[in-house]
Amino acid sequence: SKFDPFVLLQSVQVFVNETVRYNSDCLSGFHEFYASCSTGESLDEVFQFFPSSWLPVDFTRTAFDDADVEWPCKGGIDFKVILIALNSIIFAFLQLPQVPASISSLLKGMSSARSCVELILRTPPIDSFSDAGEKPESVKGEIVVQDVMFAYPASPKFNIYTRFSLRIPAGSSCAIVGPSGSGKSTLAALLLRYHDPQRGAISLDGRNIQSLNIAWLRDQIGIVGQEPMLFQGTIAENIRFGKTSASLQEIERVLEEIGSSEFVDNELCNGFDTIVGQRGSLLSGGQKQRIAIA
Repeated sequence: SKFDPFVLLQSVQVFVNETVRYNSDCLSGFHEFYASCSTGESLDEVFQFFPSSWLPVDFTRTAFDDADVEWPCKGGIDFKVILIALNSIIFAFLQLPQVPASISSLLKGMSSARSCVELILRTPPIDSFSDAGEKPESVKGEIVVQDVMFAYPASPKFNIYTRFSLRIPAGSSCAIVGPSGSGKSTLAALLLRYHDPQRGAISLDGRNIQSLNIAWLRDQIGIVGQEPMLFQGTIAENIRFGKTSASLQEIERVLEEIGSSEFVDNELCNGFDTIVGQRGSLLSGGQKQRIAIA
């Protein structure tokens, strides 16, 4: 009944010795396994514990046999290399069931990528970045449309114009009126050379617009929509988007030319320094249009 420390010490020593012996057995067994793997003898036994892994290993063996190549382990390849290679094969086979589900997405991606590449590599019939074409020193503004026939590429059998002719003298105002789809916006698109007519010609001051430099031509034309877009800032800052180096005197002169200088002086308390607000929200529709025209 008395506590004997020597008995306890002897018991602990027995357990320690048992642990050391067990570890030694495990270590010696591992070294044997390591050595046998280096010669390719124990790999089959290893994969018997993993039935799902047997198929890829079997396929790998078959591939080496068909190619008349020696099983790689027999060359004394490092054990870590063997495990890495076989694990790579196993995980590759585990992903195979997911391949059919991804084929549809893969095909869609390939189709989309092909369309994007074709769009990037295509050569447009009208190159807006080309340096070719005339750049006259001055423009009067006479526009002549002569016997124009045009159909949009998306609907080549539906002609917007058949034999359309029009003359707009320089310095004049002209209103194009018609029902929806009659070609009002198409005329603006042809003047800007977003499209070219299939027949006929459009000229500016006696020059066919197809002979003019596209960037120069578009720089001579201003478009103001029904709901013009203004930016947060002053009236002067918005007008300078048309010419960043414009002085205050130039801004005053252009407003006088379009008959809008009085509304800036009389209706707006801060004149050219009046804040227009986001999208011109602090101005009326007519005021926004006049600023956009300037």
